[in-house]
Amino acid sequence: MYEYRLNKINNELCNILKILGIDLIEEDIYSKTEYIFYSENKLDSILTSLSLEYSLKEVDSLGWEDKWKEYLRPGQLTENVDYIFDTKDKKEFRKSILINPALAFGTGNHPTTKIAARLLEKVSAGNTVLDVGCGSAILSILASITGAKKVYGFDIDKIAMVNAKENILLNNCKNICLWAGTTESIRQNIQFDVVCANIISSVLIDIGKNLFKHTGKYLVVSGILKSEMEEFLNKFTNSQFSVVETLSIENWFGAIYKRV
Repeated sequence: MYEYRLNKINNELCNILKILGIDLIEEDIYSKTEYIFYSENKLDSILTSLSLEYSLKEVDSLGWEDKWKEYLRPGQLTENVDYIFDTKDKKEFRKSILINPALAFGTGNHPTTKIAARLLEKVSAGNTVLDVGCGSAILSILASITGAKKVYGFDIDKIAMVNAKENILLNNCKNICLWAGTTESIRQNIQFDVVCANIISSVLIDIGKNLFKHTGKYLVVSGILKSEMEEFLNKFTNSQFSVVETLSIENWFGAIYKRV
């Protein structure tokens, strides 16, 4: 396992790490921000091509789960829901999602997850929800605790499913059904009231036809860099849907599409 530390990052690196399924840790030390990520493979050539300075150290991959937790802090996923990693961090009178973090499966701290969560929260109550590429299942759990009638989720990564099911049990969500697969695994003629996909923009465009086909009322998308927003909105279209709300956090963007 390789540990990379950088004092500066850019949009290109964020996009590449998201494609590779690598989470970027932001750490503040004495008012100085440092960015850290871990990879099983060397990524020197990528960082060099992006003209980014970095330090590299080989670290023991054993005990990674505990090391990862050292960098995690509880936070606010939406205005009404927190994400926590220990029950002692639960705040009275607030909803919270307890996550057992696993490398790259989603902990709630990334802006794209917060965008998806805040948009999804607006449309989940009383509806059936499909979480596309569910990862840790944090968005599935959010939909469940904010009133969704039934939640379905899938991810291409079978290891992610192990973490997702553990998180569902931790949060006692009994109305969530998960499976491993791609969008092709969805039954052809089924529709969900709400479909949510927090995936990079290039993949969203590739699977867009399937996403719209399986959406009954609302489609929530996130994972789009703000620099790609205009191009994405031009390409990701369907005559039966219109954009009714958008949200940006830091360098990222998301939207709600509503069937007209």
